[in-house]
Amino acid sequence: MVRGNAKKMSPEFLRGASFTRYGTTLYVGIGVPIPILNLGLAKKTAIRDDEIFTNVVDYGVPRRDRPVLGQVSYKELKSGSITLAGKRVRVSSLSSLKIARKIAITLKKWIEEGEFYLTSPVERLPFDTIFKPMRQTEEVSFVANVMQKAVTCKEHESLQAVAERIVTQSVNHIVMVDDNGRLTGIVTSWDITRALAHGKTVLAEVVTRRVITAKPDEPLETASKRMAQHNISALPVIDNEKRVLGIVTAEDVSKLLGR
Repeated sequence: MVRGNAKKMSPEFLRGASFTRYGTTLYVGIGVPIPILNLGLAKKTAIRDDEIFTNVVDYGVPRRDRPVLGQVSYKELKSGSITLAGKRVRVSSLSSLKIARKIAITLKKWIEEGEFYLTSPVERLPFDTIFKPMRQTEEVSFVANVMQKAVTCKEHESLQAVAERIVTQSVNHIVMVDDNGRLTGIVTSWDITRALAHGKTVLAEVVTRRVITAKPDEPLETASKRMAQHNISALPVIDNEKRVLGIVTAEDVSKLLGR
């Protein structure tokens, strides 16, 4: 725990802030001196940003073992963008690197001029302290828990063949994939009915190319809201390479809620 008199703190290192959908918070600039015997030892023990790695974790998944999306170095993070699943993603720090450097310079000046001395800690944690994670109050259902095997088709197939598959498989959605199993579109029973009514015979003329999807490790509630938002009744479930893993429907969600 860090204690201090806020009245004596510089407003330059103490800022109020607000996060969307979170609320008000406070930025506090803190400098932590690390005792080093000499400059030579500091140079030997120091490592560069390209030698420090960390995981990119999906905090949108409300569980402790959140999925890891990739691993990046601090050098990549400081560059302003990283690569995830083959795509460039913009990144930025929650704290200011410029202010952090200013704090380090200020702290160094205090130490060199004898204005800052190391002291004993105000209070130590007991050695027998046991830390336990917060208890999860309710079980979270994920897409992977309810998704079904997707019935698929290829773009070269005829409308009649896809229509027959809808009847024989008793489904309302046919997922279109390429030869590698990657998602390329989706066709519904309504699409087939409307196409036949208009005399269309080519599958490519009725397939929906812009498909709203889900990931297997995302909360089922999130997927359900996405279906409601886009007024659709199913989401193909894909991996990071867009390979189809299954499908989750509004009916699957209703069955789970019913149980």
